[in-house]
Amino acid sequence: MIETEDLVVEYGARTAAGGVSMEVREREIFGVLGPERRREIDAVSECWRTMLEPTRGRARVAGFDVEREATEVRRRIGVVFQSQSLDRKLNGRREPARAGPPVRLWGAALGERMEEVMRRLGLGERRQRTVEALSGGLRRRVEIAKGLLHRPAVAADGRTLGRAGPRGAPRTLALRRRIARDAGRHGCC
Repeated sequence: MIETEDLVVEYGARTAAGGVSMEVREREIFGVLGPERRREIDAVSECWRTMLEPTRGRARVAGFDVEREATEVRRRIGVVFQSQSLDRKLNGRREPARAGPPVRLWGAALGERMEEVMRRLGLGERRQRTVEALSGGLRRRVEIAKGLLHRPAVAADGRTLGRAGPRGAPRTLALRRRIARDAGRHGCC
C-alpha cells in the first residue's frame, strides 16, 4: 500500500532522505527507531502524504503515484496530526462531524460512519462532553476519529509513541493495532 523506491529528499544542499526504499503492506503498522532516522522518515512520509515532492525516486500509495496522482492519493489517506486541531468548545461527537463534508460525507451516511468510528475507538457516552472536558487520551481518540471518518486506505498518525509516555505508549500501540485489524488499514507511527 505504501511503496518507495530510491526516494531522495533534499533541501538545498542538505539531504533529508537518501535513497529510501520500503514497502508497507496491508494491515501493517510501521515505525522508525532512533533520532537520526526520524528526520528521514518525516521527509519520506511528507512525500507519501503529498506535502512534499521527492527530489528523485518514486513513491506510491494505494497504487497511485504521489506526484502524478496526488489527488487520488489524498483521497486514500487519513492523517491524524501530532498537534491537536480540535475545537475545544464542541463536544466529542460534533467535532469529528466537521471533517465529514471535505471527504464527501453528509447526513445519514456521516451519522452512521461517526457511530461506527466512535464505537471502535471506545468513546461511548463520553463523546457527549465538550472537547475541553475530555482527558488527553480521549481527545486523541476524537482526533483519530476525524482521520478515519472516510475509511482511508492508509492512516498516518504523526504522534510518536515516545510522546505518549511510559503508560500511554502501550495503549497507543494497542489502539493502532486494533484500528489496523478492524479496518484493514495501515498505520504509520
